[in-house]
Amino acid sequence: RGSSNAQDTATAVVKKTNFGTLRNQDRQNDMQRFLKDLLRIKAEIICEQFSPETLAAFVPDEAAKNPETVKQAVELLKTQKLRDMVIDLETDGSFDINKQEENILKVLSHINEMIGQAFGLVSQQPALLPLYRQMIESAAATLSNARQFENVLEEAFDKISTELNTPDAPSTPAEDKMLELQNKKMDRDFAIKKEQNQLKREELDLKKFAELNNMK
Repeated sequence: RGSSNAQDTATAVVKKTNFGTLRNQDRQNDMQRFLKDLLRIKAEIICEQFSPETLAAFVPDEAAKNPETVKQAVELLKTQKLRDMVIDLETDGSFDINKQEENILKVLSHINEMIGQAFGLVSQQPALLPLYRQMIESAAATLSNARQFENVLEEAFDKISTELNTPDAPSTPAEDKMLELQNKKMDRDFAIKKEQNQLKREELDLKKFAELNNMK
């Protein structure tokens, strides 16, 4: 029974496990193809060389009760074009691949949701970055092709960490002067606008007063 370092994190253990699996994946795929081709050749020889009576003898007793079905099955096996179109061999690995693809989509969707949530929170609370980094790396480590994400995630988180830890550059005297002038201009424009509004209100009041006098 294998053992792991007690100091390793869960993410590190999963990464090591996946690495061993990926390292043997090519050999497993080659062996599956070899066995599949071997069974295909065996089936081809049986269908071509065995007589219809011999093929019918392989039919289970329950299915043999329906002679018409047995006859159709034997004809299918003896007809090469139909046989190649209808009959195929699939290993468990074929179904595992479909399951892996489904799992990859789920994990990537989950990672995308975590990144969306982390973006706003980490911007306000940089201390949460290590937590979200661990969560996202742990999710990515469960993928069968996790190795292709490791460097990208590490580079992305390192850049984010650097940006968050870099203090804002101090402003220059020229920038301070420009900001001061802009603020003064805004204050002046606001004061002018305020005076214009006051004049308009006084003008309206005078018009109303004049209208009231005319009515008298």
